[in-house]
Amino acid sequence: MKKMGKHGAAVYAALATALLSFSGWAQSFTITYHDTEGQVGHHMTAWPGAKCPGGWNSDLPQIVSGSLPPGLSINDNSEIVGTPRQPGKWSVVLNFARVECQGASYSDVSTRVNLNIKGIAPKALP
Repeated sequence: MKKMGKHGAAVYAALATALLSFSGWAQSFTITYHDTEGQVGHHMTAWPGAKCPGGWNSDLPQIVSGSLPPGLSINDNSEIVGTPRQPGKWSVVLNFARVECQGASYSDVSTRVNLNIKGIAPKALP
């Protein structure tokens, strides 16, 4: 094995510190939804994001509490999409299983999504 010089050891120590810092940061992995306000009768897309350089992946999220507004669902990209049919404030907790970020794995990551749908619900036809 080749011996490290004085500068090589310093670079190695700095790299090890950076990796340890990144590991500590990655343990607080959170997923946040963006664009969570919509309008009755208008298509919307709320998309998930996380601070993970290079991207992250997981199984599709499952609803563990609450519900989505009528007209919205979760697509294959974990986005909340559709055309809301009823105004109101909606809160749903989603659980993402088998999340991966930069080689670190997480068994479960849950996030609360608050959706605000504005407008007037269409009247039912007689």
